[in-house]
Amino acid sequence: MAAKPLVQAAIDYRSERGWNVIPLRRDEKVPLEGFPLSTFIQRPMTDEELTSWFGHPDAGNIGVLAGPTSGVWVADIDDTGLVEDFRTAYPSDLMSRTPSGGLHLFYEYPADGVGVPNGHIGKGIDIISKGKYVLISPSFVKKAGHGGVSVSGSYEWLQYGRPSAAKDELLRAAMTGEVGSISGVQGLTPNTSSASSA
Repeated sequence: MAAKPLVQAAIDYRSERGWNVIPLRRDEKVPLEGFPLSTFIQRPMTDEELTSWFGHPDAGNIGVLAGPTSGVWVADIDDTGLVEDFRTAYPSDLMSRTPSGGLHLFYEYPADGVGVPNGHIGKGIDIISKGKYVLISPSFVKKAGHGGVSVSGSYEWLQYGRPSAAKDELLRAAMTGEVGSISGVQGLTPNTSSASSA
């Protein structure tokens, strides 16, 4: 997906994908100062709100709120040693590369009303769902990274199809945080720490 002005990117994500998008500070992962995130977790912005917030001079990045308002949940693979095995075992037609070399895999949010909780599947895999967000193209961050490693770079779509339905074993792991149901991902170990931001 080619880079485009932020306001237009936000409009396109909303109109083409139905995503609930939020404006983030230029070069950062945090919402604009004064942005009422709790309000827009519950509902998408109106056209006027979207144009105003994304047109703000401090806006430079864009996030998509996961959960039922956008119809997606995200597996955030921070551990670059798990990326290839995970994307092979649990593919999605919608995925992006993070500046640190990690991966965001977008899956359909379940329509059964149960939902997917925020949490972890072992070390290095965070589950991003209702009330949380991930950055998407054309976002650029400075000093992103995990484990004390500082990197700068862009979020880039690797595949830009529709979010795939997650395999049952991945959904079970996302619901429980247990690594036991995950197969085909070498080096995945139980998690003992808290999640990083996406």
